[in-house]
Amino acid sequence: MSMSYAESRTASMVRGLNTGLLFNDAQRGLFYEIVATQLRAGMPIARVLENMAKSRELPAQLTKVARQCRDAVTNGKPFADGLFRTKCVPVQEVGFIDASERHNTLLQTLDKFGESKYRSQTLFNSVIVPNLYYLFILAMVISMLFAGEGALEAFARANTSAFDMPIAKVIMFTAEYGVPLLVGFAVLSLGCTLGRTSLYKKGRLILGPFNADYRLNVAAKFSDMASLMSKQGLDQGEILRIARMSFQSVYAQRAIGEAISRMSQAEPFEQALSGTLLDSSSAALLKELVPNGKPDLYPRAFESVAALIRIRINQYYSMLRRMLALLSLTAAASLLVLIIIGVLDSSSLYQ
Repeated sequence: MSMSYAESRTASMVRGLNTGLLFNDAQRGLFYEIVATQLRAGMPIARVLENMAKSRELPAQLTKVARQCRDAVTNGKPFADGLFRTKCVPVQEVGFIDASERHNTLLQTLDKFGESKYRSQTLFNSVIVPNLYYLFILAMVISMLFAGEGALEAFARANTSAFDMPIAKVIMFTAEYGVPLLVGFAVLSLGCTLGRTSLYKKGRLILGPFNADYRLNVAAKFSDMASLMSKQGLDQGEILRIARMSFQSVYAQRAIGEAISRMSQAEPFEQALSGTLLDSSSAALLKELVPNGKPDLYPRAFESVAALIRIRINQYYSMLRRMLALLSLTAAASLLVLIIIGVLDSSSLYQ
């Protein structure tokens, strides 16, 4: 029997906000993929939701949704009813899942919903490009300071006390040290960009944001590749050997080499990947999605791991994007305030 999922306009607005901010398309895609992977392994839906609700490796919002769905299912309600009660899933998706439960096609529906596509994320197109407007404002203000040197010197000929103004000191500092500082920053950024592909283990920690950016992207690309190779029937050793031929950076080569070395010492595949190509939480999720190491579960499991990593990349870049915008606007505003103070001081000097 079909259930009614009607709700008030206010509740609908809250649901719309939640699906955009708290449980977006990428997170829901990962949620559906994980549920489908474990259902395919033969687990009952209640056990699947219980495992996800207790997991410490999944994002907090996923475990919260799983916990609410688990409570509904254990009380005899359909899975779709649990999703509806979370107020984080669009009513259309809830309706499809409700229909699929009644027609025993839940697995196929979850597979379809879980096929989320992600564009390639890089530090440039995810952080720099969205901030070009703010960086342009900052560049214009700095250019004004460079251009102000000639005007300041001409003004100082009439009144030498002009060099005591705050803006005069900023202009002279910018004119004298601005270019070397910009060149130094460019060289440092280039060094970090090159170093992140070469340093491994403790050495990579000195790279700061460049470290996490590169490691997460390597992990996502490896998971995508491992999923495709698993579908073709390749075993774990072959996956690592082909990955070693595909990834050219020193970092990736050393990580793959260590994973192969661990496997040669009889360590399980997931444990060999932990701390090398994957971080510990991603490797733990992979192990959880492939109970008893069933080969036919690896393709979907690696897809879920890749989706989880990309959610983390999006969150990481979102933080950097906000920080860069804040720094750019703060710097531009501070310089503009100094310029205004300088203009007021110069007018007082004429009086």
